[in-house]
Amino acid sequence: MRDIKFRFIWEAQETKSKDRFICRIITLDEIGSAWAATPYVKDKPAKLIAKRQFTGLTDKNGVDIYEGDIVSHNKGHTWEVSYYEQEARFAFKSKPPLIRLMHKDSSHNYEVIGNIHQNPELLEDK
Repeated sequence: MRDIKFRFIWEAQETKSKDRFICRIITLDEIGSAWAATPYVKDKPAKLIAKRQFTGLTDKNGVDIYEGDIVSHNKGHTWEVSYYEQEARFAFKSKPPLIRLMHKDSSHNYEVIGNIHQNPELLEDK
């Protein structure tokens, strides 16, 4: 059985520095506890910008892959991890639109290089 966990990403309101994002991994059991509480920066609550679910897969380095992650294929392709309701599964998507379904054996050819909230420039056309 896979772990059910989520990555919450907050953005500090008072700063635009590189360290303005706060990320926490929260398990299903911890959702209702203080672990899911909004963090504060300089006495101001951070703004929640994303809740992303764990796909149940890891990349070639053993890093957990979450919805919204940007992964790089060893052949130079860059993909965004998205959930597709019509397929009821996670998939990689790229620009131009191309969808590749994720499965356990293929995930070890990919490396997490960022996420769409903190590193949107990674998906820009080269």
